This record gives sequence, C-alpha cells and structure tokens, in this order.
Amino acid sequence: MRYTLSMIIVGITGSIGHGKTTFANYLGQSAPSHIHFESSDIIIEIANALRTRSIPIEPHVQYSDADRNILLAAWLKDLPGYLLTHTRVKVSYDSLKVTAADFAAKADHYERLFSYFTYLVADIIPQQQIITADNKAQFRPLLQWLGGYLAKNVSGTLWFDEIVCRALEAPADIVTAGGVRFPADTISLRKYPRSVILAVHRPHIGVSDANDVTERERSMVVYDSLIINDGNLEDLAACSRKVYHDLVANHLQTEYRAAGDIKPV
Repeated sequence: MRYTLSMIIVGITGSIGHGKTTFANYLGQSAPSHIHFESSDIIIEIANALRTRSIPIEPHVQYSDADRNILLAAWLKDLPGYLLTHTRVKVSYDSLKVTAADFAAKADHYERLFSYFTYLVADIIPQQQIITADNKAQFRPLLQWLGGYLAKNVSGTLWFDEIVCRALEAPADIVTAGGVRFPADTISLRKYPRSVILAVHRPHIGVSDANDVTERERSMVVYDSLIINDGNLEDLAACSRKVYHDLVANHLQTEYRAAGDIKPV
C-alpha cells in the first residue's frame, strides 16, 4: 500500500452528544484540505443497496416466524455482491449465507433484524426510502444488525479498513474518521504511519446507553489524546486549532481542555 505521509488520519471516539463531529469539523477547518468519514456511512451504503430489492410483504399482515424467516433469507442472498461493491472485500456466498433455519435456531442473534422486519410490516418505514445521515436513527435496528453481522462474519476491521482505503485514494492534509467504537477499529487506523486516536469527552453529560455493548467496547479503545470539551463552541474551535498545530508539529499532548489556557496559534 502506498502511503501519503503528509496526510494525518485522526480517529475520533467518544459518547453520543459529546461533540465528536463538531470537533472534527473544527479540526478540518485548520487544514488546507479535509475529508471526514463515518463508519456508519459505509454501512448505510450497503443497507441502501439491500433496500433496492424490496421484501415482498403486505403491510399490516401478521406473518408467522417461519414465513418471516424465509422472506429475510431470500432478501439477503445478494449481500456478498453488495459488500464487494462498497468495500472491495470479496467473500463467498456461503460465508454470509443466512438460512431460515439459522434464523429459527439463533433468534436472539437476529433480534434487531426481526425488529426491522416488524417496522416494515407495520408500515412505519417505507421500503424504498433512502437512508441518510439525517434519518439513520429511524433505521437503527437494520444498521446495527448489518454492521455487527458483517464485522463478525467477515472482519472486525472491515469498516475502518475501508475508510483508510478511501482516504488513500483521495488524500487530504487531515482525514477525520468518526465512529471509533471498538478496539479493532483502531487496528485499521494505526496501520497508517501518521494516525492518532482522539477521545472527545464533555463533562457533566451522561452516557446515552451505558449498558449497550457498543458503549462498553468503546471504553476499551486506547486513545492518544483526550479532548475535554468543557467550554463553548468558540473554546472548542480554539482547542481544535491548538490540536492541529501540535499534530503537524508531531507534538501531540495527552490532554487538552477547551476551556483551559488555549493560546491562539
């Protein structure tokens, strides 16, 4: 793999609502060029590809578990092709094949996918509606299942491997990658020589779901520097400029406080 060593890849971790995306945007404003990626964006691409093939269901009809399982298994048969298109990872059909018998035998593993099916039947989610960053919360059960299923059955580093590939294809001075939730995510990013992991934390803001497996895993992510978002937006912007200056100088500090003594640079 050919590296563009002038580029810095910054993985960003932190709880929901703590300012990760805002900080990434501010950090990018300091650089001559900036690209931002979210791991969820790639999952959304694959989910939208799947949703181009509608599941043949009638709204408000009560389907048996057996019928539901048959419909979902048929719907997922082209998943390997969509994965190859959007991540360039080639896998066999059998490695991702899900049968109706699998659904019946391991129902707990597919709970989120079954919830998505229930929403479709209840006509809560139109089948042809495009998933976007703005409405993705509505499709959370499908996205969570799809992201977890592919990571487990293909590679735990799948999503951030793809982010690094895309960054190298369209290099910028700063590439920020949001959605670092699992220790495996950092493995992909750290393959690139000039990469760092930043954690953004806003004091006095609780964790949205401390019992969720994603949140538990995120607490085990090893980061290089902690950004304490304890001020206002102007403070956070000034902090981001200091962080950018230190990144370029290869002198990243272990902790920054937005409301601390951040001198203009």
